[in-house]
Amino acid sequence: MSARLLVLFSVAVGLWAQRDPKDLLIQMSRRALDSIGHEPRYVVAERIERKYFEPHDAGRLHSCDDVAAELKSAPGKSGLERSRLATADTVRADVAIDGVTELYSWVGENHYTGPVDAMQFVDDRDSNQFLVAGAVTIVGLSSLVQKILRGEDDSLFSYNGDQVQEGRTLSEFGFSVLPASSHLTFRVAGGGVTTPYDGTILADATTGEMVRIVIRIAEVAPAAGLCELTQTAEYGKVHLEGEDFLLPKQVLTQLTKSDGALFENRATYSSWRGFPSWIPAAERPSPTSAFSAERPPPPGIRFSIMLDQPIDTATAAFGDRVRAIVTSDTVDNKSGKVAFPAGAVVEGRIIKLLRVYGRTESSYSLTILVRWETATDEKSTRRFTARLEELLRAGVGAFSGIDGAALKEADGFSLRMTDHGLSEVRGVKPGHILRKGMRTRWKTVAP
Repeated sequence: MSARLLVLFSVAVGLWAQRDPKDLLIQMSRRALDSIGHEPRYVVAERIERKYFEPHDAGRLHSCDDVAAELKSAPGKSGLERSRLATADTVRADVAIDGVTELYSWVGENHYTGPVDAMQFVDDRDSNQFLVAGAVTIVGLSSLVQKILRGEDDSLFSYNGDQVQEGRTLSEFGFSVLPASSHLTFRVAGGGVTTPYDGTILADATTGEMVRIVIRIAEVAPAAGLCELTQTAEYGKVHLEGEDFLLPKQVLTQLTKSDGALFENRATYSSWRGFPSWIPAAERPSPTSAFSAERPPPPGIRFSIMLDQPIDTATAAFGDRVRAIVTSDTVDNKSGKVAFPAGAVVEGRIIKLLRVYGRTESSYSLTILVRWETATDEKSTRRFTARLEELLRAGVGAFSGIDGAALKEADGFSLRMTDHGLSEVRGVKPGHILRKGMRTRWKTVAP
């Protein structure tokens, strides 16, 4: 461990009974550093539950100082107790990690794209600007944990005592990093913000393994309305290529904003496996390779499509593929062309299945967002370069187009996307089925 690491211990004699906490901290740090960052390249399934909580008394809080004062006024009461669940959804992906970058694929499809900086927070239109320097990604989290354990930010440690969880004794250590020593940087609104941080680490007192680390930033960027950020990572051993490595199994990230709103992401990891040799490191596979060279249809052609399958909201999930059929077309008067021939198969996927809650968590409706991606006929497969025009036969609830601001919260990943092919149905009751044959009308646009 770095000589710069300063360890302070001030505890009751009884807490020293099992072993010297300083020795345990050193052993835990060494074991973790021998594993974290040294694992082979691998792929893991990631599932993120994203929730947005609104304050019960919206409009009363206006700054991070207000939020801090509110928390101090009722010790032991969390931000969740002061708010109500407003929206929630779940995103899933396969993540390929090579120690430097992370590449993302739809589950089971083995077509990776990236790297991306972070998963977005549900319904946070500024979330693509809220990118911790790696702390939201596995690679970045590992880098930050290594800095803490090595003492690179002059981490100041303390021993907080022992606790018993699930039959094993865990020793808790606190740490803090002062502003002058911190290298934790956020990118907010195009600028960099370096902030101090603190937290706790739980170590198994018997095995010396790191079990959990909590990283807390009291004020991320008050001027941008970003207040407290807390990230809790649960670690465990994962067997890869004949060896055991310490990897995160769950990461809970919570962000409080200056109006009292709370954003929560809970990422759970499973199904670790080897990194396929055909995935090019730090490269982006071409997204256009599957499309034909045929020119897209000219803008302004109207046509209709209908669902070729039901969508059962009780079982549908983020990333599910959906299919429709072109039912009618209007010929472009200037070129004599149609958009896509009648009978062409239109394929896309569900990119949002948002639960919108009422006054209680047992009462909610669903918002479903579908992105149609391709149209395939006997001759070719082309991009679905069209925007929604109107709903011919309403299936259920309210139907809306998509505006530019909504695009920032439309996809599970912070990737570039256009509004081509996006359609949204709101106010769907849980368990409702969007019937096969549901029609929508579209108008082609320039790609």
